[in-house]
Amino acid sequence: MKKLIAKILILSSLLVLLVALASCAQDTPTSSGFELTKDLLSSYAVVIPDDCSEAIQTQANQLCNDIKAVTGVAPTLKSDLILEGFDDYSESEYEILLGKVNRKESTKIYKDIKISDHGYALEGKKIIIAGYDEKMLKSSIYDFRKEVLNSTESVLLRDGDNKIVKGVYEFDTIALNGTSINQYTIVYPSRSTAEENAYATRLRDWITEKTGYILDVVVDSKSEKSDFEIEIGNTDRITDAMLAEKNAVGGDDTYSVCKKDGLVWLSGKTNTILRCAVAEFCDALTSDGTIDLVDMKAATPVELSLSILSYNVYFDLSEPDRDPQGVLTSIEERMPDIFNTVETTDDWFKLFDKKFSKTYTVVKGKKFENVSDGLYNAIFFKTDKFTLIESGTRWFSDTPTKVSKFDISPHYKGMTYAVLKNKETGATFVYVSIHTSAGETREPNSIYYQNATLCREKQITVLKEQLERFALYPIIIGGDFNAKPNSKAISLMSSKTRYVDATLVADEVIYTLPDNDTHPTLCRDKDLDETNTIPPYTELNPNATQIDYIFVTKDSITVQKFEEWENKVNGKYPSDHIPVCAEITIFGN
Repeated sequence: MKKLIAKILILSSLLVLLVALASCAQDTPTSSGFELTKDLLSSYAVVIPDDCSEAIQTQANQLCNDIKAVTGVAPTLKSDLILEGFDDYSESEYEILLGKVNRKESTKIYKDIKISDHGYALEGKKIIIAGYDEKMLKSSIYDFRKEVLNSTESVLLRDGDNKIVKGVYEFDTIALNGTSINQYTIVYPSRSTAEENAYATRLRDWITEKTGYILDVVVDSKSEKSDFEIEIGNTDRITDAMLAEKNAVGGDDTYSVCKKDGLVWLSGKTNTILRCAVAEFCDALTSDGTIDLVDMKAATPVELSLSILSYNVYFDLSEPDRDPQGVLTSIEERMPDIFNTVETTDDWFKLFDKKFSKTYTVVKGKKFENVSDGLYNAIFFKTDKFTLIESGTRWFSDTPTKVSKFDISPHYKGMTYAVLKNKETGATFVYVSIHTSAGETREPNSIYYQNATLCREKQITVLKEQLERFALYPIIIGGDFNAKPNSKAISLMSSKTRYVDATLVADEVIYTLPDNDTHPTLCRDKDLDETNTIPPYTELNPNATQIDYIFVTKDSITVQKFEEWENKVNGKYPSDHIPVCAEITIFGN
């Protein structure tokens, strides 16, 4: 009997052990057990994206040379394009994947790679050298060369090795309805009616800014449905039942942000309404990195009417022919909701503070001249109407976050921005005050004179790049562009962007010289022609041209009125520019 009990106990113990071993086997990630050696490395080909840049091709060639130096064999360099029946366009067993390429191993690894991550990994028998841009790939190749190619170990890598270094981001991830945002794909319809493609891209860029993840953006008809998707507009994933449910809670003039299983739907019939849906999605992000959506929601965009004014006030208050008090008198006459000034000095701020401190809050920004009496591009907003969310200054240069300028610019120029929220409606928007270079010298051999046009074009390019992070906000830009309406600098502002010159879309336009083809925003021509015969500050120069503008985002702002304001005070113009004014309506969420 004792022997029987002992046998039973032994069998029971063995059974428990077998169950435990089976459980461990289930919990252990599957691995091919593949090991990369230097001898095997000579069998590898280097694969690059078919549409990669010349710089990445150069890096790939250098990588091939590095591998040859170690193995004695130069690897084949090929595209990731796969064409049946062509050996040069086929997938091989041993490949080094440089960047995000058309391979399942690359797709798997890149689900967890962020925009500033770099390094390498071994997935099965494929080596992934990771990086979303040339800089990150260069760092990854450097690490691979240093740690793998120069290694003295017999085994260089084992399947599952991941040597990817993570960058630093605002959020580790965003939990969208409980699922990490990197599991989602952004989908837009093949037949776009409201620029869904543009909004899909802007949403992807916003997610990248917050988390570092770069989501795939695909067309519905050209992609298989995945488990988790964000639909921008009415894609072919949207069922008749979903459309009926949306119409039941809101009409054509509403936008919706909702969820259905693993699908998130952002919809709006017009471009303006769809923007509100995308912005509403972004606004749902909490401080702990979560977005939780209801099954169905519909809302009407809020409308916010504003009066704005942009004014180059001229820095020299001591010039004898002018009366700076006229600037204050002019602003007091209009009392716009928001106004911006350029060439603003500390002496100007003292005057503004004394006159308007009880009504307006000022965003000075930082001075654009690296001297004690520098000039500012300021923004003033009515304190009782708006809350300041964020503000900052950027310089028009190759290093916009530092005090800097282009070599061909005579002075430091740039932009001051303010993100404002209306206290009554909650509408949030961005106001920008800018000043670009004039060329300031008439010497034909001067580098500034010869490159004045090019300089402004480069500055406008920086302006647009710096505003990309606000791609889902309504934006107002006011200031002295120092460029004529038909110039390339002004056309750059509207080319392939959301921005439009307010004069072109306003219901009503008031020019100072309505019977003349020119519309001066200068009251004298000292900046355009040295042979000035116009009495200073007393008459407009009919030969001057518009160089002060207001631009707005056409997908979120309408313009009821634009005016070049002939603001004489006591017989004189207060500045060498006249102000430009506008009445606008912002459509927000």
